[in-house]
Amino acid sequence: MFKVAIVAGVAALSLAACAPGYYGPNETAGTAVGAVAGGLVGSQFGHGGGRVAGAAVGTLLGAAVGNSVGRAADERDYRSSYYGYGPYPPPAYAPAPVYAPPPPAYVAPPGYYYYPPRYAY
Repeated sequence: MFKVAIVAGVAALSLAACAPGYYGPNETAGTAVGAVAGGLVGSQFGHGGGRVAGAAVGTLLGAAVGNSVGRAADERDYRSSYYGYGPYPPPAYAPAPVYAPPPPAYVAPPGYYYYPPRYAY
């Protein structure tokens, strides 16, 4: 049993080493949600051992579909941020900021701290 655990651990690590450097958050979440949903749907078909097989097939198909949907969402977010729009447009109701004029140039004598005048808004 210990040898099986060692082989499974080595296989998992070698499979993880083949993964690309970046998966978007939507792609990862889509894969996980799709796998869970596919497993739940697949387990409803068949009887006995057929339920396990249905859950396994549903998990794989759900993960593939969820990954595809998440990848499309990540590409859409990447392209919208690349072209300067950001993932979400700025709110249309936000007022433009109003800035006070800068204080006049003043150099305090050594040893003193200059407190600029406060402007009434």
